[in-house]
Amino acid sequence: MSHSCVENYIHIIFSTKNRRPLISLEMEDRLYSYLAGIAKKKGVVILKINGTEDHIHMLIKLHPSIALATMVKEFKSYSTGWMKKCGVEDFSWQEGYGAFSYSKSFLDRVIRYIENQKEHHKFVSFADELDKLKKLWGIAWDF
Repeated sequence: MSHSCVENYIHIIFSTKNRRPLISLEMEDRLYSYLAGIAKKKGVVILKINGTEDHIHMLIKLHPSIALATMVKEFKSYSTGWMKKCGVEDFSWQEGYGAFSYSKSFLDRVIRYIENQKEHHKFVSFADELDKLKKLWGIAWDF
């Protein structure tokens, strides 16, 4: 793909199954590092990752050789196995995900939004956050 020029910036959101609070503060950085390793093997760059105990947000630069659905499937399946090996035996991700594309000029805002997830969710529930995203993007999304 040396003759291709592709800039795909995607904000991905996915939740633990039934939005259970299974991502402890102790596991969080390790989980994010593990996800970054999965991305690196596929040539995907994680620009920012953060979340709460029941969901994560990632801003990635998607490599042109991999489909978004494939990348999300790998993030979720490999990290589920890893979390179980780390002692969170009942860990799993909820089916589905949200993915939103952004232009390069908007990335700083998305990064700040992801960085501030813990503070943001002191005042806004995950359900309200999803409702806001649905309205912003004009979509029907049953997550």
